[in-house]
Amino acid sequence: MRVKAIIGVDCATQPHKIGLARATVTPDGWRVQDAMVCSASDLPEDRIAGWLEEEDATLLA
Repeated sequence: MRVKAIIGVDCATQPHKIGLARATVTPDGWRVQDAMVCSASDLPEDRIAGWLEEEDATLLA
């Protein structure tokens, strides 16, 4: 199976200190789709779960 997306996690103990990034493969190469800092109202686990539903072959790093 070929990876179609990569989700990067900059871990921390509090949601507002956690950074996330997502890149997807395109015909021209990899493209960063999203880069964000989480918050109490936008939890990392919810955001990652949503991204995982969008792609079937995702590497979580």
